[in-house]
Amino acid sequence: MTQLNTNPPLKQIGIRKLHHSLGAEVSGVNLAAPMGGEIFSYLCEALLKHKVLVFREQQLNTEQQITFARRFGPLDVHPTREVDEVNPHITRVTKQVKTLNQYIELNSDMTWRERPPMGSVMRVVAGPVTGSVGQFINMEAAYDALSDAKKDFTCSLRSKHDLLHALPDLSVRDSLQLKSKFPVQTHPLIRTHPETRNRILFIHKAYTIGVVGMSPQSSKWLLNSLFDTLFKPEHIFSFHWTPGTVVLWDNRSCQYHEDAKSVAPDHVMERVSITGDRPFFDPQIANTAIQNGENGDILGFKIEPLDPKPMYKQPSKSNAA
Repeated sequence: MTQLNTNPPLKQIGIRKLHHSLGAEVSGVNLAAPMGGEIFSYLCEALLKHKVLVFREQQLNTEQQITFARRFGPLDVHPTREVDEVNPHITRVTKQVKTLNQYIELNSDMTWRERPPMGSVMRVVAGPVTGSVGQFINMEAAYDALSDAKKDFTCSLRSKHDLLHALPDLSVRDSLQLKSKFPVQTHPLIRTHPETRNRILFIHKAYTIGVVGMSPQSSKWLLNSLFDTLFKPEHIFSFHWTPGTVVLWDNRSCQYHEDAKSVAPDHVMERVSITGDRPFFDPQIANTAIQNGENGDILGFKIEPLDPKPMYKQPSKSNAA
C-alpha cells in the first residue's frame, strides 16, 4: 500500500467525503492560481478515487477554467452546440437554452461520440445563493450492484448510442444531416476504466437505444433493468451549485444529471470537457483497483496500484488526441 505525501504544500489541502459512493469537497486549493505538479498529481489521484471533486468559493474566470481543464489533456469542442468564437471550448448552460429537449442539453455526456469526454470542469458563472441542484451517478457502483450472472452476461455485450434518440422532433432534413455527421456508435455495455482498471456500466438513458444482437423487446427489457439499477438512491450524489462552485468529474466512471425543472431562471454555468479515449472492455481485469474508504474525512487516502507504474498517466500519454 502507498500513501499520498502530505508534506507542504499538500498539508494545506483538505478532502472531505460528501457521499458514501462518490463525491468529495476539496479545500485549500485556489484553482485560479498557478498549480504545481505535486498538488495537481494529488488532485488527479483524488479524482480517480472520488470521481467528483467539488471546489467552493473559487474566483475563476473563463481563461483560468480552461487552463485548469487543459492540465488533464486536450479539450473537446461540443459538436452540436453553438460555441463562443473567442473560447470555443466553453459550453454555456442556462435555463433559457432553447432546445428540443432541455433536459438532455443540461447533462449531455456525449456517449454517442466515438470518444466521449474523459471528464469535465464546470463552474457557476451566476445564480442564486441557494443554488440549483445537480446529481452525479456512480456508474462503477451500479455495475458492482449487478448480480454475478448479470455481470457475466452484460460483459459480453455491446450497446448502440444515438444522438437522434434524444432529439425526436427534428425535421427529416436536420435528422439526416445530423446522422451523417454523427452516426450511431457501438460501445461496450461494460467498459474498463483506462486508469483505475475498474469496470463501469456504460449506458445513458437518453442515448443508449439498444443492445447489439438482441431483439428490440429483449434489448428494451435488459436496458430498463439496468437503468433501474443505475438510478438507485445509493448510487446518486446530490449537491447545490452555489456561487463560486467549481466541479471536476471523471466522465468515464460517473454521469452528471440536472433536471431543468430545478434550475433557477438566472442560473448560468460554463462547462469545459476534456477529450477522452474510445471505450473498451478488458475481460482479464476485475474491480479491485480503487475502493472508497470508510472515513468521512480523508486527507491521506491509500491507493493500491495494479502494477509498479503510477496509476495516473500524464495527460500527454493517456489523453492524447
